[in-house]
Amino acid sequence: MDFGNPLEEEKTLIAWKAPERLHKIRGKEFYTTVGAFVFLLSIITLFFKEILLMITIWAFAFVSIAMSKTQPEILDYAITTRGLKIGKNKYRWSGLARFWLEEKLEKVVLYIDTFRSFPGRLALILDKPDRDKIKAILVKKIPYDKPEDTFVDKAGKWISEKIPLEEPAKV
Repeated sequence: MDFGNPLEEEKTLIAWKAPERLHKIRGKEFYTTVGAFVFLLSIITLFFKEILLMITIWAFAFVSIAMSKTQPEILDYAITTRGLKIGKNKYRWSGLARFWLEEKLEKVVLYIDTFRSFPGRLALILDKPDRDKIKAILVKKIPYDKPEDTFVDKAGKWISEKIPLEEPAKV
């Protein structure tokens, strides 16, 4: 692979602005359902005297509600001759393992696995028109390889299908 000459000036191949994470505006039904689940799980954990687990459940619920109420920040993204820039962070080509694309919440998400322990995976929101252009640039530098779904991925999808926290949007 050609990683470019580190002595040459860094050039931007493509740049875009996008939210830092996916965001979905939730309705009253979502918060009511989350509250009911948290209350039920709290009673069960209290019965078994698992206070730490109960605190963890409440913390997870708080973070979920806070993130659904907070709009994501708009970041500058760029793919350069030396790697990837996300806001003020830089990731060299040699630190990126593989990438793949998925559609979630009617947006295209670019996932990039890194060799770092943190962050192990980057998730970037793309505009649909830029999808093919970005894929063409990245495939020259790192492999396009979507990993198999793990047990946790499959279980999460199954639970979200069987126990929805809100009614699906009606068209």
